[in-house]
Amino acid sequence: MLTWSTADFYGATSLIGSKGKGLSSFPAVSWTHGCIFGLEPEWPVILSKHELIFKRHLVTNVQQQDILSCLNKDVRAVGLPFGYAHRKFYQNVPRTIKRLYMPSHSISGQSLYSDGELLASRALKEGCSDILLNQTDFRRLSMGGGNDTYQLNKKVRVIKGADITDSRCLERMVKFFQSVSMVITDSIGSHLYYATLCGCDVRIIELHRPPFASIEKTLSKMTSPWKEAYARHYREYAEGDKYIRQASCFMGGALGDRLDQTRQMMGIDCLLSDDQILKATQPASTISNIKVSAYLAMRKARIIRDY
Repeated sequence: MLTWSTADFYGATSLIGSKGKGLSSFPAVSWTHGCIFGLEPEWPVILSKHELIFKRHLVTNVQQQDILSCLNKDVRAVGLPFGYAHRKFYQNVPRTIKRLYMPSHSISGQSLYSDGELLASRALKEGCSDILLNQTDFRRLSMGGGNDTYQLNKKVRVIKGADITDSRCLERMVKFFQSVSMVITDSIGSHLYYATLCGCDVRIIELHRPPFASIEKTLSKMTSPWKEAYARHYREYAEGDKYIRQASCFMGGALGDRLDQTRQMMGIDCLLSDDQILKATQPASTISNIKVSAYLAMRKARIIRDY
């Protein structure tokens, strides 16, 4: 069951617990669930306002830990949840998908694609007969189909990708990427590193960056200091070249550079043992757990309503 702190987005806490079982209580911590681009992100970009209730925060790497030190909270660098999923589920199996097309996507729940044939033509242009889309876009193109794949036309298949409501999402993504030889994408995001960690050859083609205006609606719902920090963060992405420089190794760079950046961005060197990460997510006390459980129950209802 999902508990709806960021410690359980994409089913992160189902990865830990004794004998492969997820936590039986709400994890009273936040846990950074995706790669954060930018050389020195501000602390509101790392930590959501909804997570300030927690006394402990799990972040990706030592750099993020240092940035959050200004909050005087218990901050621990533990690596990304996907790193633990990879350690638990990855296997060296035949790669049955030779070329996968992964177009730009939104993490805000906004659907970007309504023309399936146009998307299919882009994929075929890159020699791909498989397209990976996040849950929102997949659901729209498949017209709400309940399966994980949808035949867009005779030549192109669409596959369901990330879904924050799926308690097995991280396991599913590891097992999917381990079956792919090459990922072709036109966007910068965590998928670059997830696929690389699973042994895929990853290439960025023509880079499409959304205009800053596309996220102004999201910013309008935020309060200070998150609104200002995210505005600066996304403006750099939409208008600057910092992000391109950071991901330049995926645009013709060497494999060794991609692997090194993957380890850094995902905090692979910070991964804890199974017992240590389980302990790190436990509530400080029973009273604290009850308080956080009530908060998360309300937050879960809001997220499901808006997703």
